[in-house]
Amino acid sequence: VVVTLTFMKGGLKLLVTQIEGLELSFNPTKVCASGTTGGGEAVGYGEAEPLSDPPEAQDESLKPGTVALQPNPLSGYNQQIEKTALSADDEAASGGFNVPGTPTIAPSPEFMVMNTAQEFTAGVRTPHINVSMVFNSVLRNGDVIIVTPPPGFDLLSEDGGCRDFQWIGTFRPLVLSPPPACNCTMTPLQCKLELNVMESSQFRGLALGEQVRIAFEMSVTNPVMTPDIVEDYWRMELWHGTSPPYPFSGGLAESWPVYGTLDNLTVSLVGFERRAGAMSDLRFDFVPSVWGTALDIVVHEPTGFQFQNARVNAPWIRHELTTGSRLVLIGGTLVPGQMSQLTLSLVRLGDGGGPTRISIRVFADSQLTRETARRLNFLQGFRLPGAVVAENLRLWSETVVDHWSGEQADSVSPLLPCHTNTLARFEIFIRLSNVILHGDALIITNSVPFGEAPWEPSTEAEYESTLEMCLGPGQHGGIAENGTWICDRVQEVNITSRMVIRNSVGIVIGMRLTFGAMRPEYVLSQASLDEVRNRLKLEGDLEFRELALEANRDYRLRIWLRASPAQTMWSILTEDALGFLSNTNDGLTPGSVAVPEMTLTVTSSVTRVPPESAVYVRVHVRTGPSQGPFSKLQLLLPYGFAPHGASAAPSSRLIVGLNLEQGEGVLDQVTGMMFNLRIMTPATNVPDLRWFVLAKEVIVDDITGITVEPINGWADAGGFGVAPCPVSLMYGAIPSATGWLSISFYVPAMVAGKFVLITAPDTFLVQCPKVEETGLELACEDFRVREALPLFLQSLQRTVNVTLVGGTSEGDNVLYMFLLNVLTPAEPNIFDVWQIRVLDDGFAVVDAALAVQQPRFVLDLEMGNPSLSWLQPPQMGEVSNVQVEVSFLRRVKDVKAILVSLPENYRHDIQHKNQLRNVNKQFPLTIDTEWRVFDNLRYIKVLVEVAETGEAQIIIAGTYQWQFPVMVPLIKPFTSEWYVSLCAEQTCTEVQDPGIMASFPVPNNEPQLPAKVFQVVSTTGAGCHNHFSWMVMGMLLFAATS
Repeated sequence: VVVTLTFMKGGLKLLVTQIEGLELSFNPTKVCASGTTGGGEAVGYGEAEPLSDPPEAQDESLKPGTVALQPNPLSGYNQQIEKTALSADDEAASGGFNVPGTPTIAPSPEFMVMNTAQEFTAGVRTPHINVSMVFNSVLRNGDVIIVTPPPGFDLLSEDGGCRDFQWIGTFRPLVLSPPPACNCTMTPLQCKLELNVMESSQFRGLALGEQVRIAFEMSVTNPVMTPDIVEDYWRMELWHGTSPPYPFSGGLAESWPVYGTLDNLTVSLVGFERRAGAMSDLRFDFVPSVWGTALDIVVHEPTGFQFQNARVNAPWIRHELTTGSRLVLIGGTLVPGQMSQLTLSLVRLGDGGGPTRISIRVFADSQLTRETARRLNFLQGFRLPGAVVAENLRLWSETVVDHWSGEQADSVSPLLPCHTNTLARFEIFIRLSNVILHGDALIITNSVPFGEAPWEPSTEAEYESTLEMCLGPGQHGGIAENGTWICDRVQEVNITSRMVIRNSVGIVIGMRLTFGAMRPEYVLSQASLDEVRNRLKLEGDLEFRELALEANRDYRLRIWLRASPAQTMWSILTEDALGFLSNTNDGLTPGSVAVPEMTLTVTSSVTRVPPESAVYVRVHVRTGPSQGPFSKLQLLLPYGFAPHGASAAPSSRLIVGLNLEQGEGVLDQVTGMMFNLRIMTPATNVPDLRWFVLAKEVIVDDITGITVEPINGWADAGGFGVAPCPVSLMYGAIPSATGWLSISFYVPAMVAGKFVLITAPDTFLVQCPKVEETGLELACEDFRVREALPLFLQSLQRTVNVTLVGGTSEGDNVLYMFLLNVLTPAEPNIFDVWQIRVLDDGFAVVDAALAVQQPRFVLDLEMGNPSLSWLQPPQMGEVSNVQVEVSFLRRVKDVKAILVSLPENYRHDIQHKNQLRNVNKQFPLTIDTEWRVFDNLRYIKVLVEVAETGEAQIIIAGTYQWQFPVMVPLIKPFTSEWYVSLCAEQTCTEVQDPGIMASFPVPNNEPQLPAKVFQVVSTTGAGCHNHFSWMVMGMLLFAATS
């Protein structure tokens, strides 16, 4: 700056040529210079003195003296004040002032100070500060190089020297000169480094040539706070070693920023949820060393943190620059030395888990332009646990386990909750986001509301806990809808130890599984092995450990236990060898539902339950222990069973609601409640005859109106199968024949059967007989559809309807028998069956036989119906001769005997073999053996000649008769039909014998005379004589006729 003072009449004129950043003020007593660069305060002033020296002596003012004007920190400057004498015509010069200033020095071509360690933290030791300088002039002995850092930088080491001073590289510019000396003054701390050049003893001798770089490095301690902006420069001065010394060259280097510290910094995960990926709360506690009004927080690791929805405690406000893992807060105040606390909620935690790396910056303004403090790459925060993903949780009873393992199929139990206090298998699929190493442990426990019993894992040897992985295609498998694992090869994880975990009262509530190393061929990816190495670096002094469980892989955990009715929450976590939490589900996995076992008894009103019939069933229900309230009770019927009036497919089960208001008794655990139902049975037996009762609690959501009905108890009971009505059905099973059908069956008396429907197989035809043909009065008609009939009966064809009248009581049953006409087809379908249905007066089927098999059909047999004729009118209690006749329309082979079976109570009265007569001599009787067999009074048998080859002699076409005496019973039997059977073996004795080729019912329609009544007369001699005479005459007559 050039200042020209002109003394004029009446005043003094001051002409100032000013450089930018300086402001000069003048008064009669002094000249002041105020530095305004950067907004700082005045830095100095000089007293005004009389200008008494001659002009040529002004050069002396350039020597070092009082500093009046502070140089611009960004450049050197020269300051000169000149006195100018005005002409006498205008003004008279009357003297001047000498203003001392900073001497002019030559700038150094190079002066650099570099913080190669990039350590900017206040109060922290910063190593490897590189200082280099170059001068345009030579250095001589006695010169002094002074390096002055900004205020607050500490250069001193513990021994008082310059900290860690050393020359850079192999070139040492000043070999013989003494090491530099560092000294500092306090309040405020101001240090400087002095390097005295003394390469020889020659005064002002040459020490170092010009343009030679001088470079060294040292360590410094950053100031505790950032220096003022106008002082934040390193200064270098080269002083010539003259007497007195004066500065010859110099330089300025901008210092690095120094940021305040955040002392006692702790970052804590304070939310309930701690797993990776969860929404939780964080808390930052620290003591700032500087002021600040804004914070910039970045979580570098683990990745995936989200702060967009985070909430912070007042007065802090989340700034719009917040995005992803970066959080910007403004509006607060950080006071140096005072504890500050930030609480963040609704923070989405990072992915994967692991140690955290966090950087925090403090700014003095909300625009984030003036950074005042920082804490970068902070590693002593919290360790984020990985996430345990638990899904497809199942609680399976042993019955359900057997079902899914294929040992015993069960279509109902897998759909129902498991019973309490029974051994069951708890099964869950888990996936970890952090790897598990050899020696780490998996801990699983359950918690229940206070005062309730926990679920107790089993400690039995055969029911150990296991963890499994899939080694099939893809090595992950898949989960089916029923919870089973779609995996071709399941491998158990290497578990080295199993320990139970007990609660405070000693009840087992969980398991601790410690893992061994995984075999290398089971590892899925190289990334897992890389993650293992990273884990080992964090653990420090622990020895090398191998991989045990991979991250992001499905594992199936199985634990056998006994469940309680309490609602459970399962905690699944892993710990490393140091006991640190490495994965967790935060205890947020709800357990399955287990319900008490109720008691169910199902009893049928009849001993034999008929198929496709309506039966009365008594259902007895009792509640289970500690069972909660319920408002709905349902009965699950076996397959094919249905309420009366409904129908069920053989492959479906129906649910029947039980009206709690109509039940008998008290629905509790002791007495129970009775329900009487009428149930339709299936046509055939079903594999699963169990009945189930389900207790449900109806819950209606007040807002959505959605209704749910959870089951809070159930039971099953073994039901009853169906057994057909005992039916005896017989007819001549030969092609295209019109014959007699003999049918008899038993019906329980209590069902009160009123009608019977007899349905013939396809291609057969059944008809009602005429009374004169059978001698029996039978209320029979062809079946006609009525509206009152059940739907499944309205489609019947080839059916006759017989009204049940009379019958014979036999115990609890009633026996019915009658004859019908039947027309056989030429070639029947042997798989078609006869059907018998007994209906009550309400047209409900109360008994049935729906699969009565046909007699064995003989295709190559052509014959007429056998017939029966009495040679004398039959009289009850008397012997009459009978003739049985058989007509063959074509020759017959393979018949070895003719069997004639008598009705019930009938007996043949053959006293001598000659009484059994063969009328047609063409019949091939046996020759070498007796052809008559009559040892049993219930039948007679005529044997056919059999060759040595075992073949029967052929019976030629014709009509054959046999006669023999028969004792007619005094009481008319219930069934009076006779049977003529063609036997394939001579040993046949009964109509149903396997050796029977065909049996033909033969009606006995001859009226029977009543038995003779003998009256006893007087007991006198004459009377006795007359009575005796009549008896003798009767005996003679009998003998003559026989």
